[in-house]
Amino acid sequence: MSPRSFKELFEEARRHPDFHKELAILEFTEELWRVMQEQSVSGTELGRRIGSSQAYISRVLNGGANFTLATMTKLAMGLGMELKMHLAPSDAYTVWRDVLVGGSAGSTGCRVLVEAALTQGSAAAVGRPRAAAYADAATAAARRRTEYHTATVNEGGQRAAVTAA
Repeated sequence: MSPRSFKELFEEARRHPDFHKELAILEFTEELWRVMQEQSVSGTELGRRIGSSQAYISRVLNGGANFTLATMTKLAMGLGMELKMHLAPSDAYTVWRDVLVGGSAGSTGCRVLVEAALTQGSAAAVGRPRAAAYADAATAAARRRTEYHTATVNEGGQRAAVTAA
């Protein structure tokens, strides 16, 4: 039996639900940390806001706490945010962009979701950087100002479909 490559081991891990669970935890905690930094909210302050301790917030941020959707929602609300979730095709690259519609303090928010499904190097193959294809899809979705808009970019880097969810 020959040793398996890192790529083979990684692909095997990606097929396991625990890989995706840990990835979701990592994404949530990174986003939580980013918002805390933007708002200059310490772990102590967030803990106070949600009726928890600074030690628990540290465990959450370090990935050591076993938390539920209810806890995730509570943490988001402690920062004046909402928890948003989305199911996407496994080969899609999803970009979230929050757009506030209206100018008053009581304005309703609109969340624009842009999903660009590109294969490796496909946008570059037609001379367009992948980031430009994502930006085009984001711009198209934002123009429509639909609450949840999904723009899919085909392998040629052109917008293939725009659907409202």
